[in-house]
Amino acid sequence: MRITSYNTGSVERAFSLLEMMLVIAIFTVIIGASYALTASARMSWHAADVRIELVEDFRQAVDTMANELSECAPNSASNPNRITIGAGGNSITFQVPVDVAGIVPVDFDADGINDFHIANTLAGAPNFNIQWGAYMRNEDKTLPSAARQGRRVIFRLAGDELHRITIGGDGAILEDFLLADDVQDPVATGGLDPLFAFVTNDVIAINISGRKLTADRYPIAFNISTAVHLRNTE
Repeated sequence: MRITSYNTGSVERAFSLLEMMLVIAIFTVIIGASYALTASARMSWHAADVRIELVEDFRQAVDTMANELSECAPNSASNPNRITIGAGGNSITFQVPVDVAGIVPVDFDADGINDFHIANTLAGAPNFNIQWGAYMRNEDKTLPSAARQGRRVIFRLAGDELHRITIGGDGAILEDFLLADDVQDPVATGGLDPLFAFVTNDVIAINISGRKLTADRYPIAFNISTAVHLRNTE
């Protein structure tokens, strides 16, 4: 008797062309969505980084200018040009009280630490000599210097850079320090408040607007403003 055996195993079925195209389409959509999310997250990160940079730079610049301008005295009949604001409001020139004789170290509050403030020299420190002039940023204020008298400070916008400039009595530039960059020029841009403006004779407004591109070429804008009260008198 002849015995015949048969292979009853299942036959594997391959994917059809239509199924392969459908799978490829689904993966394409998933990959595209993932890339879009990644790109959006990257742009948000770059934008936040640039905004933080603008905020920190502009706030530091405004604090520096406000602190120094507050030491000024308003213009008066005897000195009508102690503070001058340039055309368009892109610069301001002024003088502050300086101690020509140097700030003598005196422990006014008896805490064991010498005090080096001009306000304290006015309270009775020996050998002080307060005049109108300007300090340089890295100058040792405790040392005497007759050159301080007659100096002027200029905050000036040049291009998109905001500078603090110290000039001597002869008009020569003694120091030029960069306070901030990426500052918009109100005159060239139009529609922006001036960088410096008199609100009243003893109040000065400071307004800084800036714009910077991220690594993705997306523009980020920021604005900060304040009003400074001039606390000194003749």
